[in-house]
Amino acid sequence: DLDERAGQLHKSLLDAGISSVVDTTGVSIGKRYARTDELGVSFACTVDHTTLTDGTVTLRERDSTEQIRCGLAQVPALVSKLLAGSASWAELQAEGALEGFGLSAGVLTALGDWGVTELFPIQKAVLEPAMAGRDIIGRARTGTGKTLAFAIPIIEHLLARQAEGGGRSRGPSAVVLAPTRELAKQVEAEIKLTAPPQFHTLCVYGGVPIGQQAKQLRRGVDVVVGTPGRVIDLIERGWVDLSSVAISVLDEADQMLNVGFEEDVETIYEGMPEERQNMLFSATMPSWVKSLSDRFLDNPKEVDLVGDEGTGKIADTIRTMALRVDNDIKRAVLPDIITVHGRGAKTICFTQTKRSA
Repeated sequence: DLDERAGQLHKSLLDAGISSVVDTTGVSIGKRYARTDELGVSFACTVDHTTLTDGTVTLRERDSTEQIRCGLAQVPALVSKLLAGSASWAELQAEGALEGFGLSAGVLTALGDWGVTELFPIQKAVLEPAMAGRDIIGRARTGTGKTLAFAIPIIEHLLARQAEGGGRSRGPSAVVLAPTRELAKQVEAEIKLTAPPQFHTLCVYGGVPIGQQAKQLRRGVDVVVGTPGRVIDLIERGWVDLSSVAISVLDEADQMLNVGFEEDVETIYEGMPEERQNMLFSATMPSWVKSLSDRFLDNPKEVDLVGDEGTGKIADTIRTMALRVDNDIKRAVLPDIITVHGRGAKTICFTQTKRSA
């Protein structure tokens, strides 16, 4: 809840050596913290209801309109820069502002409509080298915003090709592989939200009739997002042509091992043009992932937002808990858990089978 997120913020500031943080108010929209020191730096940080859904807070200069929307984990670093005098409010805003990455007007408009005005750490770290065409290895936990980090370069590539007079090719220009249908559908939805309407995306996965997906492929798509198993099925039936792929993305690469997709991924990669841009994202780096990057990535830029401490794969803004209950009362207990711990936020329930869902 808000009190817990505020406590996380307080602790992170103290851990960063910013010791004279004062809890000024516990107002209806959340918790506010402020600090003023001998340098005359004065800030307020608000943990509000949006924090519960996307893990971000508002950092603002007190008695001013200057403000930055940032992740909880970013606050100590931003405040430290302010206190050290190494950056002004304007410089910190520009550091994360979308306008500083040379994005097209169409993408900026789409992101603005989506409510995105600044970038999270993984997005900032990936976007510049990705826009320059570099191969990327990104280590980031689930829930850190990495989908947008690879969606933007894909869309900018499509826009650049269109500006050069290139029409839609026989096959997709970009392929994104995900280990599960749920993740694939989520990724495609985010790409759709960001992409201008003239570009077509398609999500392909097993468990549904393949004919409809093949029909859409024949009409022409720009981006295919899918699970490796279904992509292999489409390749073997001659229904998808990967010869025009310019960008490939492997999302949650380490999870491919858990679902047995290693050989399928390698087969798909071998069937795409060698001269393409590759982006690989994984919370951990098991030997297969390292081997895959050595084989298919060219001098990749490494972005590590996980580090060597622990092996957790979810964002540190997400709280985890476990509750042991008997199988016959799970459905009765679940609504109470959601009511108590998910109040004011969105809830996703994962089940083992479609029947139990």
